[in-house]
Amino acid sequence: NKKEKLRLLLNQMHRPASNRRGNKACCGSFDFFGDEEYVGSRVRDIDPARVNGVEHSLGADASLFLQSVMALTAKGDAPVDYGDFSEKICVCITRIYIATQTEVQQDASLKKNLNNEDGVEEEGVCGLIGLRCAYNDSTLSHDMGVRFVEGENGQAIVREVMPQSTAGRSGVEVGDLLSFAVPLNNTFQGYERACDFISRLEIIGMRTSFRELFDMFLSKTSSGWPLAIVFRRQSKGMIQFERISFGLPSLNLEVDFLRASTFLHELITQSREYDYYREADSCYEVIRGNIEYFLPRPRLRDEWPLSNIGNSLNDFVTSIGMGGSGKRNRTPFLPISYEASQEHEIIHPNFRRSALLTGYADNATGIIYSRCSGSFGGSGVAVFRSKEDRSWHAPCAIDAKMSVGIQFGSTTIECITFLQSDEMVTEFQQKQMLTIDTQNQGRLDHISFMKLNGSYFCSIGSKCTFQLRDNLNKLFYSSKINADVTAIELFEGKIPQPPESTCLFGALRRLEFPSTMYPHPTPPENLVKYTKNDWNVRESCPPSDPLEPPLEESGSLTLRELLCMIIRNPLIYGEENREFEIFTLKFKQMLFDGVSINRIIDVKKKGELMRMGTSSPADEKGLLKLYLLHGQPIWNATLQFITRTGTAPSGRTVTSGATKLDTNNATELNLGSIISISQSMASSVLPTGPKSPHSKDKKRRRFVSIEINDGSRIMFLARTGKDASLLSCGLKLLVERFLLQSSSGILHDA
Repeated sequence: NKKEKLRLLLNQMHRPASNRRGNKACCGSFDFFGDEEYVGSRVRDIDPARVNGVEHSLGADASLFLQSVMALTAKGDAPVDYGDFSEKICVCITRIYIATQTEVQQDASLKKNLNNEDGVEEEGVCGLIGLRCAYNDSTLSHDMGVRFVEGENGQAIVREVMPQSTAGRSGVEVGDLLSFAVPLNNTFQGYERACDFISRLEIIGMRTSFRELFDMFLSKTSSGWPLAIVFRRQSKGMIQFERISFGLPSLNLEVDFLRASTFLHELITQSREYDYYREADSCYEVIRGNIEYFLPRPRLRDEWPLSNIGNSLNDFVTSIGMGGSGKRNRTPFLPISYEASQEHEIIHPNFRRSALLTGYADNATGIIYSRCSGSFGGSGVAVFRSKEDRSWHAPCAIDAKMSVGIQFGSTTIECITFLQSDEMVTEFQQKQMLTIDTQNQGRLDHISFMKLNGSYFCSIGSKCTFQLRDNLNKLFYSSKINADVTAIELFEGKIPQPPESTCLFGALRRLEFPSTMYPHPTPPENLVKYTKNDWNVRESCPPSDPLEPPLEESGSLTLRELLCMIIRNPLIYGEENREFEIFTLKFKQMLFDGVSINRIIDVKKKGELMRMGTSSPADEKGLLKLYLLHGQPIWNATLQFITRTGTAPSGRTVTSGATKLDTNNATELNLGSIISISQSMASSVLPTGPKSPHSKDKKRRRFVSIEINDGSRIMFLARTGKDASLLSCGLKLLVERFLLQSSSGILHDA
């Protein structure tokens, strides 16, 4: 039962590097490419096979390769034994402590090491070293005990584990991948609750990039909090298969699950990092302390990362725009076509790349992942959506063949195809084969995203043919349901999702529902002071408590006066201005993803609507989203309240994971039309009933009201009181910056 499962999970957390099935999350392979000076010679020596104890033997590899080829030829014999596909997971929480004077003095040696051209560390730098970068205390340290390097896919990879540290005692090893990390405030009491919390978030698909980890330690709002971290270690079976595969199609469906989830996470991370790079416009947290000893400066801070182009593809990459002398990588997902006019029809250059992926995933009736390499073709996995409740069916194995106009040899191409019509799924089901020609971008029923040599494309003039692998599907599913499995049963969702596919569906959840996949930003302390008081366009709002240093002597300035003072005195309040700008950037990113809300109608209006029979009495669940193209001024921004729709066949309400946003039932308002923001709940909003005072007080803390210039009000309940406070102060800041821009052209862009 649920309680026993929870107890078992918590017991496993107590043991270092506890073993769990690899179906709980994805863990991709890690290869090092690109800038040699950045990566460093020792880091490139990390061998995942050696770390995981996989035997290195030319004879064993050759034997395994021959078995794999024979199994492919036999088409249906027993699978090759590559080893256990279980992954190891390790959860640890950094210990916060005050460093000794000796440790602080070591920071000078650390900086000298970072500048050491020979890459040889001094003997004096050893033992337990804490990460110190707090803005207000140079001795405040995180006992993390791990040094990272940034992988090609933007993920943090462990390059060194220090003995007797928190990570060392927890079982972290060189080569492990940081999967997810989150700062913990005082909400969590006890190690077990925190470990359970972060483990569940990681299982459902939450991930943290190297750049996000770097910013967590430097952010003024979270730098003093303990950090809960989930590490993952690639399975021995996956390492074994990747080492001997030579481009062979997979012979185990778990391989395709892990590859698909890894590629999806990489695609999402890269698109979000590119969006953040454009929106940040070189505005980042100030680098302090010895953080660069543990986490080198993210490449994103300098420029969009370098391309990795192979010499054998020079002619082709030049013809499609990947070559040239430019240092920056190619813009992600810029379409390749023979006519430039078609490019703008597919993707507008100012669209947010992550929103683009989410939009195609939300409208997809099926998603196909394929990986092709060498002369053997390729393999992959396909998932199809239920027509009734929009949930995903169990995945099925596919063969893939791809042609891209020239012979690529051993070059690996990975591809995600979003099917946008039921007709394509029906054609695939009837013929058990589907051919997609990405040169024909005039069709609106599919779109493909590919990765080739480190760059991402919307299309690349390719032709893909997918075919169901009945033998592999039967081999994988028959042992689980004790019966033969047919393609029709997989297409119609009659086979339950296997536990091994949890990693894949976690990646799909991250792709479809970004509103639930990322921790919300923490507002600056001085901005929080303006949360409780109501705001209006004429008078702004005063603080409810005295401001924190260095603004404590400013008196009771309104929010508008405070922003004017900070912006117009950059030499005095430069750090405070940067803190407000970074929060604005992260708050906008949160609104781009969407925030879950319950839109409410006051009691009187609800009664009138019920009597007229024009509306349901129930409050509407949906998202609050911000719409603004990159490069547009803030006065073009609009807020939308989008409701969710969908019911299951039995008539029950569909869970949020399976509902669809109803864009036809959306309320849109321009940011400049807001004249009042309040958290004071009117009595007319509360329904009459026997609810306890505690319940009503809890509801009041979740309440936010926005009034626009035509006199109408939009009211909603956030998921928690904390979310309501964040939305209240963040929206006040956005509108104030809009008003300041409108009245003065010298102020910074929001």
